[in-house]
Amino acid sequence: MINQLVRFFVKNSDNDKDPVIRGRLGKFASIVGMFVNLLLFAGKLFVGLLSNSIAIVSDSINNLSDAATCFINLFGFFLSGKPADKDHPFGHGRVEYITGLIMAFLILVIGFEFFRTSIDRIIHPSNLHYSTVMLYILLGSILFKAWLFFFYRHIGKKIKSQSIMTASIDSVSDIAITLVTLISLLVSVFFDLKIDGYIGLGVSVFVLYAGYRVAMDALSPLLGREPDPAIILSLKELLKKDPHVLGVHDVIVHDYGPGRMIASAHVEVSSSGNFMEIHDAVDLLEKQIAETLRIPITIHMDPIEDNDALTKEIKQKVTEIVSEISEQMSIHDFRIVTGKTHTNLIFDIAVPCEFAMSNDVIKKRLEDVLSSCYETRYYLAIQFDRSFL
Repeated sequence: MINQLVRFFVKNSDNDKDPVIRGRLGKFASIVGMFVNLLLFAGKLFVGLLSNSIAIVSDSINNLSDAATCFINLFGFFLSGKPADKDHPFGHGRVEYITGLIMAFLILVIGFEFFRTSIDRIIHPSNLHYSTVMLYILLGSILFKAWLFFFYRHIGKKIKSQSIMTASIDSVSDIAITLVTLISLLVSVFFDLKIDGYIGLGVSVFVLYAGYRVAMDALSPLLGREPDPAIILSLKELLKKDPHVLGVHDVIVHDYGPGRMIASAHVEVSSSGNFMEIHDAVDLLEKQIAETLRIPITIHMDPIEDNDALTKEIKQKVTEIVSEISEQMSIHDFRIVTGKTHTNLIFDIAVPCEFAMSNDVIKKRLEDVLSSCYETRYYLAIQFDRSFL
């Protein structure tokens, strides 16, 4: 039913890879969420004032903050959809993350205010009032939020929007908050236990945690989080399909907002191959990846010797030694430069950024093993890559 609703209001909604369609879906989700949350805010505020319950009023303000979040989200989708310009050559996609931070600030302010109010209600408790209408409104609120959860999740997955997915998770929290608030109202009225302030305190903690989580989700991509492993895997698989590519490394993905990524990668190619032919193949790879994954990519070619028996033998040995140190490490750009007195082994080692062993210790281990296996004196010129995964 949700899919039919989306198709009815958003034309060509199945073409969600198109940035324009993606923006329309995000705006639609924001508008629907804003409308539903304003409706719930009005209903719960009415119940809260009628029953004199600080917990229900807190819950209603939580819905108001959700409506404000949807408005900010809507504003963010409008801004992020602006095309690139002279001052912002990579577009405005990161506006979505900035709106997430604004949302988090609003939620935290509201949560703190109701934390304070709930403490005051615990110190100075008051009687609550009850009617059947209150029960129906709160139960209806739970059903609305359950529907909103599935609605947000459907669109969030469709357009891969962190802010929409966060809203879906927040809907589950809202269901739990309203359910607990409803129970507190019934307990307070029928058992004369003044727990309204304590429930309000619990609701405010939920709101504060939700604000913290939204802030972290927004900050992480702005600070430069690890790219999605599935995207890295897809890039590597597409690159390795070309027979000219002997190896892939240093794949870097820059995030300029949901659906707006730019990548770069190094590919190893044969030094004895036809340069013009290989260059043409790399150009074709860049075009295919841009069309398939919608990620513009720049590919750097690293020529390596793939027909020399000694190079293959030493490279295999170095690979084995590195794997024994850690299976998470790998080598690339391996080449040999021979001389009268010694031979240089030049290569890069990709090391996990938090790997405890120092570069010097890794190099010493390699030198010791190689000197025990070969009479030739090998000098290692190693470039350690600890910056990228």
